[in-house]
Amino acid sequence: MRLEKGEISSSQLMFLVPGFIQGSILLVAFTDRITKHDTWLAILSGCVI
Repeated sequence: MRLEKGEISSSQLMFLVPGFIQGSILLVAFTDRITKHDTWLAILSGCVI
């Protein structure tokens, strides 16, 4: 897995996009159980930090 000229192959992109989506969904689901209705605030403050 070598990056040449900063380009990724189509198979790497096909793996990267679903992995990013799944990770985002898991993050939101995890924070939702902890913070209940204030999930948006927890995510926003995490981005600021």
